[in-house]
Amino acid sequence: ISWALAAYLVWQAMFRPNSLAGVVSAGETEAIEFIWKCRFIRDHLPYPDPPTLATDNTLELEFAASHGRILGFPSTPKAGRGYTFTTFVADEAAFHPYAARNYAAYSAATEGQIIIVSSGGDDDRRAVTDWFQRMWTGAAQGNNGYHAVFYPWSARAGRDEPWYTAKRQELSATPGQLEREFPTTPAEMFRSMLLLRFDAGAIDDGYGESIEPQREPYDIPARLATSPHVSVWVPPRP
Repeated sequence: ISWALAAYLVWQAMFRPNSLAGVVSAGETEAIEFIWKCRFIRDHLPYPDPPTLATDNTLELEFAASHGRILGFPSTPKAGRGYTFTTFVADEAAFHPYAARNYAAYSAATEGQIIIVSSGGDDDRRAVTDWFQRMWTGAAQGNNGYHAVFYPWSARAGRDEPWYTAKRQELSATPGQLEREFPTTPAEMFRSMLLLRFDAGAIDDGYGESIEPQREPYDIPARLATSPHVSVWVPPRP
């Protein structure tokens, strides 16, 4: 996904004059790596000579012909402030130490598209908050204006059932790692996020035994029978 986003930002910088794309990563090393991907794509375009860069350093690329720019930021309290972006990308957002504060800054400063991406695997409990999980869940429920997309392990070419079986055997010594790093569903992806306080296996068992609330009336007080906050699964017992 990071490579696809890098190509997208290079395209914008080349063909949208005066565009400004921002990328915030977990740390400076990761931000430099993302800009390196952008530079690598620019260097390997199918042209006799690569497009000329007016600025070329570890955290900024500017294309001379279009003045389109790509800026990289580590997740610090001030990341993204002081600019007006046409596109902004939060890469591996689950691991940003200042994810919520950064979002407040770049969401107010972006006039175009905001893209927030991350893996959910966190076997070492490196996620600082559950901000990314809350943002993704809100998008999936249609509550925050974003569009949620989940890519399972099988989305990558070359990964099939035999590959998954082999990977399961390889990671069998560490329970839960397969589901965290190579999830099949969003529920698997978010199993190990820092603020998940319940046993994932027990939750799965509960879903397997779950039933719809009972619809027929029971002999319960009228104020409860008409309450939108009460659902009855079984007849009440003293």
